[in-house]
Amino acid sequence: MNHSSELQFAVTIAEAAATILEDFFQRELTQTIKSSEEDFFTEADITSEKFILEAIRSQFPNDSILAEESGADTSGTSEYTWIVDPLDGTCNFANGIEDFGVLIARARGREIELGVNVLPKRKESIAAEIGKGVWKNGEQVQVEHPKQLKDSKVLMGWWLSDSDADLLERLRLEWKKKGLEPTSLRSAAANGAELLKGEYSSYIGSSFHPWDFAALQPILGEAGFLMTQLSGEPIDWRNGNQNFLAAPKVLHAPIIEQIAEV
Repeated sequence: MNHSSELQFAVTIAEAAATILEDFFQRELTQTIKSSEEDFFTEADITSEKFILEAIRSQFPNDSILAEESGADTSGTSEYTWIVDPLDGTCNFANGIEDFGVLIARARGREIELGVNVLPKRKESIAAEIGKGVWKNGEQVQVEHPKQLKDSKVLMGWWLSDSDADLLERLRLEWKKKGLEPTSLRSAAANGAELLKGEYSSYIGSSFHPWDFAALQPILGEAGFLMTQLSGEPIDWRNGNQNFLAAPKVLHAPIIEQIAEV
């Protein structure tokens, strides 16, 4: 491995935060509602985020931070921003389901230069840096991509209140007719990790926050996926919530065409 010191730092704190989450797992937790019964945080989210932010501020005091629970800290004077989801898959976590993880990314301006995805119950630590490949538990990952959508399975995720919910539901039904049976693990961290195993070829989502998708951009990009908006335009995390499609390059354009047609 030829990780930069910044990526190694991100891996170290993400793995430590994942250990914090394991200490809370299957304990009785207080659920504080944000926007809906499925959108809430717990003391596990807060404790994990506090640890991560303190570590970043200690090591990189001039960087800005965007974190799920505490929002944006733009006081940094450097061109870098850390994007943090201290517990992705809170609903799973609170219900004793093991599909959850810690997502950490570092951006330089628009470009997400590195991403880390640690899933403690799966014992998976995934890291990527632009131009240096994607690694899981210290081993470089090579993904064998299908050549046709019909030979693959698809992951999807969105809130029912999303503006594109009807569009994605129509697309889901269309794919279901073709035997693709789209599904979701209800966690961007878990869904992203699943793509690296090759069983699922594509991941489509609506109104995801930057902390949900930023770490996945370099991870999936280095694994041979193209990740864009549903229109095919590039993603810019600085624009806030994004709709996205992550798919192998050979499948990306055909899926974009299908989205435009449904």
